[in-house]
Amino acid sequence: WRFLAGIESKNQLMMEAHYYNVDVNWNNDRKGIMCSPELNLSKRNGEGCIEVATPPKFPKGIPGIWSPEHLFTASVNSCLMTTFLAIAESSKLQLQGKREIRSSGWKIFDDRNYPRTNSGAIT
Repeated sequence: WRFLAGIESKNQLMMEAHYYNVDVNWNNDRKGIMCSPELNLSKRNGEGCIEVATPPKFPKGIPGIWSPEHLFTASVNSCLMTTFLAIAESSKLQLQGKREIRSSGWKIFDDRNYPRTNSGAIT
């Protein structure tokens, strides 16, 4: 794996922290607005922010708005895509045409009503 990451010796392995900040502000009901200061977008007018809410399958859920479950599935999907593209670039692969990764997330509740969230990617 060191070859894929461009690391030639153990001396090059260093841990570096990466931080990602997200602010979520509650609006009303079970709905809020999510923004990140790293995106340099205005929070005041909501530009670049994402409206988030409880998914419709839950009590008082709101359809048509990004839910934590959608965002979890999207983060797994986008991580898979960007990792694949980084490995392809490092390996000097020539990609052609449109590439799409479809993913599906699901939540299952066990016999104690504890949720188990999963995500899978379909290419």
